[in-house]
Amino acid sequence: MNELEGATVYLCPLGADKKIRIDSTIVENGSFAFSGYKQFVAEIRTKPLARASFPNLLIVTEPGDIYVSLGPENKVSGTLGNDTLQAWQLATEEITRKIKSFGGIIDFAESAGDEASRNLYQHKRDSVYNAYVARTRKMAEGVESPLKELMEGLYPEK
Repeated sequence: MNELEGATVYLCPLGADKKIRIDSTIVENGSFAFSGYKQFVAEIRTKPLARASFPNLLIVTEPGDIYVSLGPENKVSGTLGNDTLQAWQLATEEITRKIKSFGGIIDFAESAGDEASRNLYQHKRDSVYNAYVARTRKMAEGVESPLKELMEGLYPEK
């Protein structure tokens, strides 16, 4: 976090207008703190010029000590909700990579007129996605916080 020394970080509600901020604080000695908020899913943001190196970080404001590491690969931990959120974000990144790779193969098979391969990889891609959705729903069952509502809302039961 040394690169952020003296920088302002902002606590913002998830999905809110970029100008809406709940709180802000200055990074001192490599750390910062927010305290005293009701539970909600939030983003920790930096100023726009710093976002290339320090993308927004999702967190759950909930009782307990929450630890974050801001950088190209943000991390959050320390509470059940935030540990779950971190695991879910890593799973989301992994699934996004897999689905993109299947997309390239599907496009290639389609352009080559190979319908059997296209259908096979489309089925594999759909299976990977469906397993991810099931995992997200299962993870949501294990938390009682605003994170549960967010995760259940992403992939509601049909």
